[in-house]
Amino acid sequence: MTLYYENTDMSAYANITSCISLDASQGRADALDMTLSDAAQWYAWKPQMGDAIEVREGAYTTGRLYLSALVPEGDSFRVIATSLPREAFRRKWAAYSQVTLNTILQGCAAECGMDSETYGVEGGALYSYLIRRNEGCAAFLNRLAKWEGLALKAFDGAFRLVSIEWAQERKAARKMKILAQEDSAAYYSRPNARHSSLTVETPFCKVIARDENTAFHDPVVVCDLPARDAVTAGRWARGLLLDMNRKHEKLEMTTAFDPRLIALNRIDVTGDTAANGQWLIEEAEHDLFNGRSSVTMYRVYEGIM
Repeated sequence: MTLYYENTDMSAYANITSCISLDASQGRADALDMTLSDAAQWYAWKPQMGDAIEVREGAYTTGRLYLSALVPEGDSFRVIATSLPREAFRRKWAAYSQVTLNTILQGCAAECGMDSETYGVEGGALYSYLIRRNEGCAAFLNRLAKWEGLALKAFDGAFRLVSIEWAQERKAARKMKILAQEDSAAYYSRPNARHSSLTVETPFCKVIARDENTAFHDPVVVCDLPARDAVTAGRWARGLLLDMNRKHEKLEMTTAFDPRLIALNRIDVTGDTAANGQWLIEEAEHDLFNGRSSVTMYRVYEGIM
């Protein structure tokens, strides 16, 4: 395991006794919870909140993280860092007219001293009017991402917008076999949590998105979105319905550490259980010290129209 602090390899000066890395998506920040012995040596580095930390283990990297807390524990100390700098939580009001998602993404990234990237995203459609409602950049972008059927991920100093549909269509990063007699996986299904339709209704338009897999069940009407045309309202209706319905099936697994198990990677499951099929990783927790990975996944979901 290699520890970089402010872009300098400090592994020779750090005795790591535990290291948990959380790789998350949909607006949740990645996080590092690490314990090191010999607190005096750590304080000699003169750590400051916001300092850059990165841990690498083989092909896996946490990417650039920002120091957010130090917790002394006797002669040891816990180091807690996240993938979002403090600037990402600074709240403010703002109004936008005739701007694109790409423009908003780039502006928020610049405000936080971060970069921006998109994957499978059509970010050129114009928003007639938007309000940032006393939100930090991360919260504001996450709200827009859900409308658009996207996942927001902060990784390695960049805001990344990832199309859920694009991620679902990618080649599987790993194939896994689950057998009924094993206890390393837990499968959950809540079919009644799905909605048959979602309507976006404003003074300017009304558009209905439907789930062809779910008939006549608990339709939703949303009236507080600033859509001023049917194209925008339809896109947001489909995005919100996908965000709601794709979470009705969940799979949790624990396995040996695997750097391929990262948020928004696809996993294909085989075996003799109801969990067979294609899944998208929502978050992965890696115990880098003990060599274990635990993942939470949602089933690949199609049929939103």
